[in-house]
Amino acid sequence: MSEQNAPSPVMMRVYENDKKGATGFFRNRAFLMTAVDLLKTLPRGHINILFHACSVGAEPYSFIAYAAMNGFFQHFESFNILATDIEPSFIAQAQAAQYPSSILNGMNDQERAFFASSSVPDMVTIHPAIKEAVQFIPAASFTDFQTDMAFDAVFVMNALTYVSAQEQTKAINAIAAYNTRFLFTTAFHPDSVKADMVQTGYHPASTNRAQIHNGWGDRITPAPIAPSSPEYSWRIPPYSENIPDYEYRCCAIFDKGTV
Repeated sequence: MSEQNAPSPVMMRVYENDKKGATGFFRNRAFLMTAVDLLKTLPRGHINILFHACSVGAEPYSFIAYAAMNGFFQHFESFNILATDIEPSFIAQAQAAQYPSSILNGMNDQERAFFASSSVPDMVTIHPAIKEAVQFIPAASFTDFQTDMAFDAVFVMNALTYVSAQEQTKAINAIAAYNTRFLFTTAFHPDSVKADMVQTGYHPASTNRAQIHNGWGDRITPAPIAPSSPEYSWRIPPYSENIPDYEYRCCAIFDKGTV
């Protein structure tokens, strides 16, 4: 099934205390395919991947499903995929891997094959092989996370929109200390993202950049958004190389490798 004809993902809204978020499976198929393909360019051997702000698990499980579809696990001799979130109850839900059966309506046949009926009415569960591929670690904020492990890839997705521009700078500085290659972040403060990436040694990856950007269908808006709007870092214009610093503002994949 082509990307154009693919069903739109079904979003899940999650709330706990003062934490909230929107998440879903297979939200941007071009992004997932590109992430898998770029990571497969790394040397064979061992790979470490970290998912921050994993919510109830849809993002890491989506990546692992696409990795399984596209030979990722045969490419590497061994791997660690870790995931965490600031909210412990979200991690618990991710570990349980029980989701409303309505999410299947937003999937194609290949994606749907990674799910099975649950013993819980009107729920589905992810295939055990996908579930077992990720290790959920204790709750942590991506702005304060500390580790002695080096990660080839770090996923932050849209979490940077939930912190201030100053906290974004702090978070990217911290991530750069333990991330050796790819940083995947799909929404951020656009006015400062270039400075944050440049000072930490990241450059924007050009692979499928326009396709990925325009794949965030629910976020695309042709009308300009005022910087004072709370949606300024979330709503994005259609892809255009006329946008100032478009290489950074319209990018979701940043690379520490040689340009």
